[in-house]
Amino acid sequence: MKEKIKAEAAKLGLDCCGIANQDGKSIIVCLFPYYIYEIKGNISKYAMISDYHLVCKKYLYDLMINLEIDDFDVYVDISPYDERKLAYKAGLGVIGKNRLLINNKYGSYVFIGLVVLNSIKLEADSPLNKACLNCGNCIKKCPGKALEENGFIKEKCLSDITQKKGKLSEIEKNLIIKTGMVWGCDECSQACPMNKKILETPIPEFKKNIISSLYLKDFEGLSNKEFKEKYKNRAFTWRGRNVLIRNCGVLEGCLPEDKL
Repeated sequence: MKEKIKAEAAKLGLDCCGIANQDGKSIIVCLFPYYIYEIKGNISKYAMISDYHLVCKKYLYDLMINLEIDDFDVYVDISPYDERKLAYKAGLGVIGKNRLLINNKYGSYVFIGLVVLNSIKLEADSPLNKACLNCGNCIKKCPGKALEENGFIKEKCLSDITQKKGKLSEIEKNLIIKTGMVWGCDECSQACPMNKKILETPIPEFKKNIISSLYLKDFEGLSNKEFKEKYKNRAFTWRGRNVLIRNCGVLEGCLPEDKL
C-alpha cells in the first residue's frame, strides 16, 4: 500500500512523498515545491503564487480519491501536528538552523501537506542519513536577528513583523526599509548553501499568475471586501489590506497617518 500511495502521488507530480507515524496513526507527508527561477520582488516567494493552502489541499484530496481512501484528515499549515518534524521522520529532508525543512531536490522552498489515515496502518519511512551543514549563514543573514544558535525570537522575525497588525516601532519600520520587503522574508533561505542548484517547482499552479511585488497604488480605492475579492487566492490576503498598506507606505515613504 505504501508504494501504491507514492506511485499515485508521483502521477500527480508530487515526487516527494513519505510516510510517518505519530499518535498511533499513519500519516502521508507530501512536499509541494514552490521555487521559481529569477523571480524577485518585495514579497516573499511563497506569497507570489496562488494560495498554497488551496492548491496543496486540492492535490491531497485528489490523491485520496485516486487511492479510493475515504477515512482521512487533510492538513496544510494549520495542523495539530509538527509538519516539519513529520517530514523529517518521513525521510523528506533535514531541519536547518533556520527552522525550515530542507529537501535534497527543492531546498527549503517547500510547503508541507499531511494526510492522516484514520483506519490504515503503514510502515513508516526512515529519516535521511544527513544533517544541516551548520554553517550558520542563516543566523548571520537574518535581518532582525531573530535566529539564534539554539532558538528563535518570533518578535524579531521580519516575516512576522510584516504580518502583525497595529503600529510598527522605528526598528521594525527600518527593517522593512532596509530589506525592501512588505510581506514575508526569504533571507535565511537565500543564505543557505543547501538551496544552491535546487530545482524549480514542477507544480503548474505555482508557475502562473505571479505577483512579485505590491505597492500602495494596488490598494487605491479598494474596500477591505474588494481587496479580499481581488486577491482571494493569495496567501497574504488573510491579514487584510491595512497591514499591507502600512508596510507599502513605510517602504514608499508615504505612510498614511491612520496606519502609523
